[in-house]
Amino acid sequence: MFWKTSLYTLLIIASLSRCASLARAATLTRPDCAANQLCEFKNSTDPDPAKRWDALWKTMLPGGVQFTGITWDTVREELSFTKKIAFANNNAVTITFDGPAAGRMYFNIKEEATNNTNSDWTDFHFEIFDKIEGALLAPFNDDHPTKAHLHPKPFSDKTKKNKLKRLDVPGKEGNNGVPKMTALAEDKDDVVPKNGGVWMAETLRLHDIVDAQKKNMQFDFIETPSTDYKPIPEPATAGLIAMAGLIGYGFVRRIRAPRARV
Repeated sequence: MFWKTSLYTLLIIASLSRCASLARAATLTRPDCAANQLCEFKNSTDPDPAKRWDALWKTMLPGGVQFTGITWDTVREELSFTKKIAFANNNAVTITFDGPAAGRMYFNIKEEATNNTNSDWTDFHFEIFDKIEGALLAPFNDDHPTKAHLHPKPFSDKTKKNKLKRLDVPGKEGNNGVPKMTALAEDKDDVVPKNGGVWMAETLRLHDIVDAQKKNMQFDFIETPSTDYKPIPEPATAGLIAMAGLIGYGFVRRIRAPRARV
């Protein structure tokens, strides 16, 4: 009886150990990627062979951009990381992602953008362009086009943004895969402050699928801060503006009212 109990206990321990090993293997990591360096989404030097991996994707990071907290989900086959980017001006920044000639890839990105300019950001534009298959044009596929695209739904959660909480997706109309979207300030308190303000938002979900007719996957991810958008006034302010307009309209009508004949 004792040996049966011991064997049963050993089997349970072995099973739990295997589950723990699989859980560890499900999410693998690699060191952070610094600005102006080639970032390869792999870890081929870990002393533990079980922690070595290669997602077959890479990108050359421009100045002011770094990737931190990089993880590779071996079960879902998705890459996740925080993209830290600092803007000294409001010029567009392009990051080119290079992939393999087979499969597909999801990128789940937490945005952390620092505004080092001299103006508040009222809006922030994201765009994706497939360099192999060309631009994704309307009407968009309502599921998954093979051309590189953005998934707006995960980025529409206002609770996961500290600023620019409104999301505009041109031509979305229920589609999942789109080529561009814009984060907007809801009011004057929702802008990203100048001279060091930090915008944190998630989750930017990028997706590319290889087309059997094409040689590989490659796309540009472009982001541009802006000061052009005019936030919607707060309700109280909007009410005062409307009241002022009505008063002004009534005053003009009184001035223009024709005099009665005598």
